[in-house]
Amino acid sequence: MEKIIGKVKEVYLPLEYKNNQVLDIMFRTNIGFTIETNNKLTKYTFKMDEFNSQILKDDLVIITKQIIDNQEFIDIRKCEAYE
Repeated sequence: MEKIIGKVKEVYLPLEYKNNQVLDIMFRTNIGFTIETNNKLTKYTFKMDEFNSQILKDDLVIITKQIIDNQEFIDIRKCEAYE
């Protein structure tokens, strides 16, 4: 398991499609983050939940990467300890 601390530079709702049409922003279920780690920007997209919907621009976050049964899982949590 790998844990990385980074700073959120951008929060956005990525485009989602249903029946070849773009979903209205009110019906989108994903949330995207541009995160700076080690002077490098990386984009991540997650299913929106009660935890990651509370993450705002300039928040510190912990990104947890782990491989289970040859499948990579990535999770993001707000880093409360550093605020």
